[in-house]
This record gives sequence, C-alpha cells and structure tokens, in this order.
Amino acid sequence: MESLLKYPAYEWELLQNTHYQRINLGNTVWDSIDPVAFLTAVAPCGGAIALTRSESNIHKNFKFEEIPLYSICIFNLTGRHLQTLTWDKVSIAGMGWNDNEELIVLSKQGQVRMYNLLGEFHQYSIGKGIEKIGVKECRFSSGAVFVRLQDDSFISLSGLDEPRRKNFANIPIELMDSEKISSWNLIPNQFSLDLGYDVLVSIGNQILQIDEQDVQVHKIPSSELIHQFSVSPNSRYIALYEEKGKIRVISSDFTKILLDFQLPYTISEAVLKQMTWCSNDAVVLVHDNLLTLVGPFGGSVPFLYNHTPIVFSEIDGVRVLNKEKCEFLQRVPSSLEKVFEMQSRSPATRLVEASQKMKSKSVLAEKLLLEMKNDMHAAVDTCTQAALHEFSIEWQKELLEAASLGKNTLTAFNHQEFVDICKEIRVLNSVRSPNIGIYITHDQLEYLGFERLIRRISRRKQYGIASQAAQYLSLPCDWVYIEWAQTYLKQSNEPEDVVLNNIVDRLSKRKFISYEKIARTAYEEGRIMLSTKLLDFEPLANHQVMLLLNMESYEQAMSRVIETSDYELILYVILQIKQQMSIASFFQLLNTHPNAANVYVEFAKQNDRRTLHDFFYQDDDRKGLAMLAIEDTLTVSTSKERIASLQTARKVCNDSKEFSLESKLLDEQVKLLQLEEGYESQLASNFVGLTINELIVKLVELNQNQKASKIRSEFAVPEKRFTWLKLRALVAIRDWLQIEQWAASLRRSPIGFEPFVNEILSAGNKREAAKYISRCTQISTQEKVDLWIQVGDVKGASEEAAKAKSGNLLGELLERVQNMPESRLVQNALGQLRR
Repeated sequence: MESLLKYPAYEWELLQNTHYQRINLGNTVWDSIDPVAFLTAVAPCGGAIALTRSESNIHKNFKFEEIPLYSICIFNLTGRHLQTLTWDKVSIAGMGWNDNEELIVLSKQGQVRMYNLLGEFHQYSIGKGIEKIGVKECRFSSGAVFVRLQDDSFISLSGLDEPRRKNFANIPIELMDSEKISSWNLIPNQFSLDLGYDVLVSIGNQILQIDEQDVQVHKIPSSELIHQFSVSPNSRYIALYEEKGKIRVISSDFTKILLDFQLPYTISEAVLKQMTWCSNDAVVLVHDNLLTLVGPFGGSVPFLYNHTPIVFSEIDGVRVLNKEKCEFLQRVPSSLEKVFEMQSRSPATRLVEASQKMKSKSVLAEKLLLEMKNDMHAAVDTCTQAALHEFSIEWQKELLEAASLGKNTLTAFNHQEFVDICKEIRVLNSVRSPNIGIYITHDQLEYLGFERLIRRISRRKQYGIASQAAQYLSLPCDWVYIEWAQTYLKQSNEPEDVVLNNIVDRLSKRKFISYEKIARTAYEEGRIMLSTKLLDFEPLANHQVMLLLNMESYEQAMSRVIETSDYELILYVILQIKQQMSIASFFQLLNTHPNAANVYVEFAKQNDRRTLHDFFYQDDDRKGLAMLAIEDTLTVSTSKERIASLQTARKVCNDSKEFSLESKLLDEQVKLLQLEEGYESQLASNFVGLTINELIVKLVELNQNQKASKIRSEFAVPEKRFTWLKLRALVAIRDWLQIEQWAASLRRSPIGFEPFVNEILSAGNKREAAKYISRCTQISTQEKVDLWIQVGDVKGASEEAAKAKSGNLLGELLERVQNMPESRLVQNALGQLRR
C-alpha cells in the first residue's frame, strides 16, 4: 500500500520547486487523421474539437476521407465523431468556440456563422466592404471575434447574438514600413467602459497596444526581434519569444521584466510551432514533436512526443493533442501535493495511510487517527479537495474513504458538503467516459457551471445521462426532454402518429412539461398536423395561442384563448388576427366567437369606431349601429352634426319594430335639438344641448312662457313636473309678482301650494311665502301652524289653531313662543277657546 500511496507522484515533473503533471485522457481514435495537419479549434473546458482543411494544405490531406472538402468535422477529445457541418465552398479564416460550446466560423469574405453541436446555425456579416479587403486571421474571446484584415487593420464584433462592430485605430505607416506584424493577441482594457479588449501587435522588437482611438508603442529593452508572444489567462503577464530561442516574460503594463531565459541551442534552432500559457505560471513551447515547459523562474522541462502536438490553453493548464493521444498538462493542485508528495507527512497523507491500514485491519490505524486528532478537520478537507482534482477513479475512492473515516471522528462537520463533493465527482467521472468525452477538471467545472455542462451532454445526444445528471444534482431537467423531442422529431422519418406517440409517451413522465417548443419545431419542419396535435398537450394556454398565431391557425387560436378568460390575452390575439386577416374574414371569425366579439367591441368603442361600425353593419346589428350613432353625437362639435348622427340612428331603428321605442326617443331628441337651434337664433342665448327640463326652466327665466308651454305640449311633459319647473325658475329669478299672478290664475295647483311656500322660503322671502299658506288645503292644521311659524307669523299660527278649535295645538304653540311678545295673542286665543 505504501507504493500505491506514492504512485501518483512518480509521474510528476519538478520545475524549480513546483510540480507539474501530465494526465493521459486516453488514446485517440483518429485513424488516419492527424489533427495537426488541419485547421483546428478546441472548445474550452474539455469541449469538442473542430477540424477542417485549411486552404494552405487542402491538397496535402486530400486522402483523408474522414474530413470531406468544404466541411467541418466535430469530434470529442478522444476522436469520436460528433457532427459534420457543411461549409459553402468559401475560404475559412479561423474558427473558435465560446463557453456554450458553440462553434464560431469566420470566412475570408467576412461572413460569420455560429453553430451548435446539433448543426443548427445563424449567420451574419462583420460589415459592408469587408469582402473587398478580405480577412487574414482572427481571434476569439468572451463571445467576441477580433479580426485582422488583409490591410493589417483590426475590427471586432462583440455580442454575437446582436453584433456590434468596433473599429480599432490604424497602425502608423512609418511603423509598418520598417517591419511586418509577426504576431498579435488580445488583452483586456482595464479603463474601457464596456470592459472590452485592446489588440497587441508585435513589430520588430516593440509591441503596439491598439484601442479605438490610439496606438501606444511599447519598446522592449532587447535587440532581438519578437517572433511570437502570448498573454497569460489572467492578463497580468506577456511571454515573448525572441530570436535565437530567448524567452522573456514581462508584466502586462510593460514596466517589469520577470523572466529572461535562453533555450538550449538544439531547441532554439527549430521552428517554433506554438507558444501558450499553462495556467498563469508557466509557458509552453512547441517545436516539432518537442513540448517545452518553461517555469516562472527560468527552469524548463522537455516532453518528447512521437508526433507533433498542438496545445490549447485552459484556465488551469494546457490541453495537448496529437495523432496518438490527448493529455492535460497542469500544475499539480496543492491538495494533491499535500497528499502525495514524496516523504510527505501531512495530516491528509497520514489520514489516507490510516484508512488503508484500517482496511487491512492493522492495529496502527487507531494509533494514527489518535495522533492526528487536532488536525483531522484539515485532513478531511484536503482529502475531499484532492478527490475532486484527481482523475484516477481508484485514487478518488481511496481519498473519499479516508475523508469518510476522518469525518466520522469529528463532532462538528458539514456532511452535506461531503455529499455534494461526492455528487460532483460522480458527475465528473460520468462525463469523462469515452462515449461522452468531456475531460473537464474541477476548476473548469467551477468556471463553466453544472447547467452548461449538462447542456453539453445533451448536445452530444446523451439525453439519458443529461437528465439523470440534472435530477441527481437537483437541477431542472425538463429542457433535456424537450431537446430530445426536438432532435428526434427533426431526424425521424416515421409516420406522424408514431412520432407523436413516442414523444408523448416519453414526456408523460414529466408533469407540466411544456410542448410549445416541440410543436414549434414541428411547425418549422413543415409538419403542421403534428405540430397541432402536439399543442393539445401544452398545459399553458398562452403558449398554445402564440404558436397557433405563428402557424396562422387563427380559428384554433381564438378558441383556445377564449378558454383562458384572460381579457388582455384575448384582446392581444384579436388584434394580431385582425392585422393578418382580411376584414371580412376577421368579422366572420368574430361572429363565430361571441365572447371574443364582446371584447373587441369594448376595445373598438374607444380605439377603432370606424371598423366597429363596419362590424355592426355586416352583422346587421341595428342596436349596435344606433348606439354608435348616438355616442357619436357626444363627440361632434356642432349641432348640425349631432342632428345628423341622431337622424342616422333613428333611421337604423326605424327599420326594425324591435326598436320602435328607441326610434321615438331619437325622433324627440332630433325635434328638441331643432327647436333649440331655433331658440338660439331668436333669443340670442345658448340652448343647444339642454334637456327638456333645462329648456323649460331657461325659457321661463327668459319670460318666454308661451314657448315653455309649447315645449310642454310638444313633448308631453306631465303637468306636475312642468309646475315644479316653472315655480323653481320663477323663484330663481325672484319674480314674485309673476308667481303671484300665476298662482291667482290657478283654480288648483297640480302640486299644491305647500311647494310655493317652501321654495319661496328657501329663497329667503318670508313675506311672499306667507301669501300662499292659506291656500295649502291639502295639509293638516299642524303642518299649517308650522308653516306660519316658519314665516314668522305667530298671529296667523294662533288663528289657524283657533279656527281648528284645538286647545292642544294652542298649548304647544304657547310653549314654542312663550318668550316672544306675540305670546299674548296665543294666550288670548286659548282663553277665548276655554270660555
């Protein structure tokens, strides 16, 4: 067991005081393909590889049938074929991947395509006029493409879903005359508001930093020419490869030289194929079939391969790929060093040793556990972290068993954290299997996230594993089922009923899963009937409705939206349909859905009265037409227009016996408006718009009693109402004489004379009010006495009570007026009554 414990360190390489390891990810299955001979792009975080024939060697590798002409083949890291993308017979300037494992391809004519692993893509151009200049090469970073044109100018396109173009400043002509650009790269601009990138260009022994406005020249204190340079992943350092194999590392602000290292003569004579960073603390150089790792303090370690490798930088190391195998080169994580370093006696090392001795039933196991009691928590944490970074499943088990043994001796420990780590390791091992081929590290997974990792699994058509992983990690997984159904639908040639049954059977295991995206895919594939059937299973009506609108299935869309009883959604659907259909068809559809028609009518009353009039007309809705015409009278500015609207409404109602009452009322309103127009011209006052009651009052106030009486007879105003209106009008103008004459002419008042008293009293004239109390014959003596008191006539009140010979009334009256001088009149009346 001791030898096993030390085994991982046997393959480590020591560079100064730092250990590096090469992890063999397995032998590749390239057959006759050599990736180095092709234009190659590797997705970050253990992602897929894209290969295509470059224009420079298109004839050289014509024999490789696995990579057809004008095609891009996608493989996993072990060389298993995933997808073939057909290109449109144009020259490719470069390829790159984003973090979502989407391949970005740029042609030399300036066309950009973005593919996913299912072969779906969208494309756009990087700008007008680019095809005349031509693209020389490109770089990719943070979802943006940076382009070097044939005239050595630079542009970028960021936000590839909605591209925004940016032009960089031009390099001064005097700099370009002396030397050519030998290398270029990208570096973040710390002072940019949009957190964008600057372009770094090496010309001779100087580096130019280019942004949108300016070109900064940074001279490197060296007499040698810069052949290549590379920026570290954290953008803090720049590695320079100069003539005669000299490596120089400088700070990214060009103020410090951190490393000055000369490669051996035998290496420096060879042509440098690639230079990149291994994380942020070592530089990787490729010369033919030799890979050299140059450390931060000047040492180097050579790695010899049978075939020329190509390298791709990751956040925590570098991926090495050649015809035979795929490796990952990285600095050994500190947790692994603490466990497996030679002669280590760290708590984690002793915990692993104790675990192994426990399994072999050695009595020394208990002794080791007791000795490290105070260090147990740190030992457990180190072992679990080491298990996360370890690729060997056997060593993962050893480390987790040791951690489990240690945590059981602790009284305070976060067991859920241990469970989560075990889950992550299980997922990591699953995706590293050859059939998936995503050889991702723990650090890369932390950067990428579980959701995007599961999406990568799904895009490899490993839907079962993707859904299991999502459920295992307590993440949403409905989208995996939907993506499976979409792919199956696109690729299946089976009858539609079979496809439908298979999809429903598989998705029925998931409650409330949405079928809208699947139905939309069926529609886009031209399978209209299948799309409609799939929508029947969609639980959300608004999803159904939106797709039915896109499918132009307006009848079904209307039926479905009515079921929702959602006013705003119904109105939205109605208006969308109205824009797409002819007006006649739209009206016909509304007629078959009365609820929708009601919604539209309410909306159109405020927003589209003309179309609403047409709708009522075609439906022979006379009531609706009449109501529209009546409502229109409220918006017109002149009385002539109002009369015309009312006459139109009357004409509509005249055509139907059902609306005879409405017709009569409209006729009266027209007659009223016409009379009011005539009065306005005769009497030079405003009449139009008054009601019948208001008109009568105004005429009385203007002393036009004959005209008021005519209105009464013309419109059959009841006698009582007319009397009330006339009385109040005369009181309002304080025409007491006319009231008196009018009252004298009445043999009997339709409303009695009590209202005369009350109305005149309300106007504050008690004397005039008293004139009509004696004519109030329809009220009781008590009420008459009260009226006399209100007008301030105690004598009249006492005479009224005495006339009725009511001692009680006189007694009550005496109590009310006993403090008044007139109380003696009441006493006299009461005395005469008692005799």
